[in-house]
Formats: sequence, C-alpha cells, structure tokens
Amino acid sequence: MSEETVAVAEEVPAFAGESTDPGVISEITKMLEPSEQEPEAKGPEVKAEPEAKAEPEPEVQAEPEKKSRSADDFKLLKTQRDTAKSEVDLLKSEITELKSKVDNGDMDSLRQERDDLSKRLRAASVERHPEFEKFYTNKLNGIYSRAKSTAGGEEGERMVQILKMDNSSYRDSQMEDLFSELTTSKQAQLGALIAQADEVRAEKTSQLENADSAYETLQQQQNAKHEQMMNESRQTFNEVAERAGVLEVYQKREGDDAWNAEVDARMDLARNGFLGQSDENQLAMLALWGAAGEKYRELLATQIELNRRLQAQVDGVQGSNPSVAGSDGKAPAADVGFVDQVKAMMEG
Repeated sequence: MSEETVAVAEEVPAFAGESTDPGVISEITKMLEPSEQEPEAKGPEVKAEPEAKAEPEPEVQAEPEKKSRSADDFKLLKTQRDTAKSEVDLLKSEITELKSKVDNGDMDSLRQERDDLSKRLRAASVERHPEFEKFYTNKLNGIYSRAKSTAGGEEGERMVQILKMDNSSYRDSQMEDLFSELTTSKQAQLGALIAQADEVRAEKTSQLENADSAYETLQQQQNAKHEQMMNESRQTFNEVAERAGVLEVYQKREGDDAWNAEVDARMDLARNGFLGQSDENQLAMLALWGAAGEKYRELLATQIELNRRLQAQVDGVQGSNPSVAGSDGKAPAADVGFVDQVKAMMEG
C-alpha cells in the first residue's frame, strides 16, 4: 500500500457511533489503489488547442551563381598549361630515350657525314663559280687548240678527245696508238701539251680540295672587281654631270635654297639610276624621261620665243593706241601663264 493510499484512508471520517471497521478500510483502500489495468487517475487533462498549422513558406530558389568570364578564362588557361606541361614532359622523356639509344659512334658518323656533304657543296660552288670556271676552262681550251693544230686533221680531233680523258690505262693505250701514227717531232710537242693539261687539272683539283680558302679568294676577287667597276661608273657620271650644267634644271641659284635642293634631288635620282641603285620602275621612268627631255626642252624654247614675239606685237599696238593706264599711269598687268613662269625661272 502506498503512502498516499494510507493517508487517504486515514482521512475518511468515521460515522457517528460507529467504530472503524478494518475490513471496510481494506475495501476502501483497494478501491482507492489504482488497478494494474487502469492508469492512475490524474487530474483533468487540459486539451491543448490544436496548433494552427503554419503554412509552409515558399522555397526561394537560389539564383544560379554567375561565373565571371575571367574565372572561366583562368580555368581554361590552367587546363592548357597543364596539358602543355604534360606534352613537354613527354617530349623530354622521348628525347632522353632517343639520346640513350644513340651512342657516340653514331653521332660521330653523322657529324662526319655532315662535314663531308658541306665540303662537297662548297666545292661545287667553287667549281661552278664564273671566275673559277673561266680561269681553268680558258687554260684547258688553249691547250686543246694547240694540240689539235699540232696533230692536224683527224689525228687532231682524236688528240683533243684523249686530252679530255682522265688519267687511266685506257687513255695511255689510246695515246700510244695515236703517237705511232705521228712523227717524232709531233710526239714531243704533244707530250709537252699533255703535261701542261695534266698540271692544269691537278691545280684545279687542289683548289677544289681547299674549297673554303678558294671560295674566299674568289669572293674577294669578285668584290674588288665590283668595287672597281662602281668607281669607274661614278667617275663617268661625275664627268657627264659637269657637262650637264648647261641644262637650266641643273643650274643652281645663289640664295635660292628650295631650288638648289630640287637640283640636288634630280642629280641624286639620275646618279642612282646610272649606278643601278634604283628599282626597275624607276629605271624605266628615268629612261623614258631621258628620251623625252630633249624634245620637251625644244618645245619650251619654241613656246618662249613665240610668247616673246606676241608680247612685242602687243607692246607695238599699245604704243600706237591711247593708253588705258589706270590712275598710276601703268597698264594693268597681264596674266602670266605656265610657260612664262618657266621662262622667268630659267632667266632667274
């Protein structure tokens, strides 16, 4: 029995004149104790008013974040950088692998082949150089001509063919067969010519073997020859330019800087054309103006003379008629045409 039940049972008042029956108290106690099936009596439950369901707030959809263009560009550059770096690393690894496969012997062989090809190219340049070819070709042609005239006739043609052959046993046999048909004196003369031809060919071969020095020598000779030609051309032009001083357009004037500058410009243009320092269009125009200049000067002189006569006639007419001069007593100035302006400029 719980303490609360005992307290309640004790508080039950006894009726008057009646004793407290323990059985009754026991029954009351049982009635007051909560049954196992029923929950303990509690005070009146206060039902809470149902809470008003709050209306769900509308979901605010977040606006998609705007990515700046600079961020996209940076990301793209980063991707490209990583890709390029990967490619560079791959190439480096391939180069390292190739270097490991190529031994020093192969590299030396390649360098030797390169040097040999470079030497052959330089030798070909020297051999085909106009000055080189002219020098040795003229020497050999002179020997061939003398050998042909010495042997004479058909033997002379055969002798030239033999001289053009390289030194070999076949050449020696052909020479012996030809010499058997010639006199002793002719054999001696032809023998000397053969020795000269062999010396020229040996010298040519030696020059080709030293192609580098031979090429530099030829270039120096060519440059010196070109400079000599240019000096001669300048001297020729200067001599002619002095005689061209009689032309009015090349005569300078004292105190007229603008006119003198034009004269110098015309002289420089003519000089550059004569020395080959102008392009093709300028050279063509210089040639055309040069051919037409004399005729233009003749037409100008004719026009100037015609204007002089017309002016004389006008002056005569004005002298025989009353003057139409203004208040200052002078006749009004006539319009000056192009030809008159040129005339005044020529006369200074």
